[in-house]
Amino acid sequence: MNMKLAIVFGMLTLGAMSCNTPAPPALAKCTTPEMQPPTSVTTNAAVVFKAQAKTLDSASIDGYDANRVLAQDKGVVGGDFIVSDCSEGLLRQVTSISTANVGVDTRGIEKVYLNTSDASLEDVVTSGDLGLDYGALDFNQATVLSALPGVQTRAVNGALPFKDTVIPIGNGATLKVSGSITQTLNPKFNLKFSNGSLEKLEIGLSGGFGVSMIGKLTATAKIAALTADFEKELVSYRFTRAFLVGVVPVVVVIEPKLIVGAAASANEPLTVTAGISPNVNLNFSIKYDRAATNKWTIVEPTASFSANPTFEISTPSGAKTKAYAKLALSMKFYGVVGPEIETKPFSVLTIVPGQTTKINTGITLSGTVNAGFKVLGKNLSLSTSSVSSNALTANYNCTSASCIIAAANPLPENMR
Repeated sequence: MNMKLAIVFGMLTLGAMSCNTPAPPALAKCTTPEMQPPTSVTTNAAVVFKAQAKTLDSASIDGYDANRVLAQDKGVVGGDFIVSDCSEGLLRQVTSISTANVGVDTRGIEKVYLNTSDASLEDVVTSGDLGLDYGALDFNQATVLSALPGVQTRAVNGALPFKDTVIPIGNGATLKVSGSITQTLNPKFNLKFSNGSLEKLEIGLSGGFGVSMIGKLTATAKIAALTADFEKELVSYRFTRAFLVGVVPVVVVIEPKLIVGAAASANEPLTVTAGISPNVNLNFSIKYDRAATNKWTIVEPTASFSANPTFEISTPSGAKTKAYAKLALSMKFYGVVGPEIETKPFSVLTIVPGQTTKINTGITLSGTVNAGFKVLGKNLSLSTSSVSSNALTANYNCTSASCIIAAANPLPENMR
């Protein structure tokens, strides 16, 4: 091979290698969340932010990922904290700044890469008491993330109907459910900072939750007793809001999911139709208190509950069916998943040959804190923990004509 051919071959090889070099991952584009009205923010003492906390609005950010933010040069330096209303919110500490291969944007404004690491509100708040009020969750203002076919996601008067949603139980058995879910639950936030440290946090739900559901279980063969529930997500939503505290945005994302579920066992083939029409008014929350021995606790609900259960069966047989609908609510601060709470009205029908049929119905309330949730406070970087309450239950003795309340007792652990 002569020298010219060698040079040409080498250039082609380098070109092929450069073409095969993977491009750096694309940065996500900012969206701008809706701003809550000023009345949604309360301060019992003036909230003071550190001078190193720099606010970048979403319009000044061209893109972001887990470790980088591409933004206009606003004088941010290494060691600063950036707070932004970009998408689900950004709360990061700047570790270094790079201008390599950036240049200027279409407006002639210089841009920089801000290399970042995790941060928490404790890093930027020096003192003050802060409260955030999300207000009523109007589903007509939400983004629909997913929905089963036939589920009406834009419902009138807060009622979300569903029809003939099939939940496979296994071994030839299915539960077909129809009905509607109506909710007027409002989330509650209370945060307390003192001397730059998070002391207390309370997140809860208050308001009403109603379900009108009929479930028809068809078993073509014996069903072994089940230890797990089968669930189907009807629809999930997302609400993203920015609360302005002074000039600093606090971004909260709430993602409600409406879910139906079932479990069953049967000694022989049968058809059972059972209904539940509970209406719940409650005030329920989970609470973090740094000074307490048990840092995460449930604030026991104050609630009223009516169930209105009904049923009919085709043939008497030993069987047990469970049906429920639930609202599961997860919350994020600055894009980091935090506490989750759920409210779950349920109905359990037990058929024993020669005995009165029994229906146990009520509501289960539970709360979970995810591991690593430290965006509010460094002390919240903890193992996943869960707290729950099952106080609102009642037992009924039933005939095919009516059900009479028997006692108020909690469910056995394996049927909650």
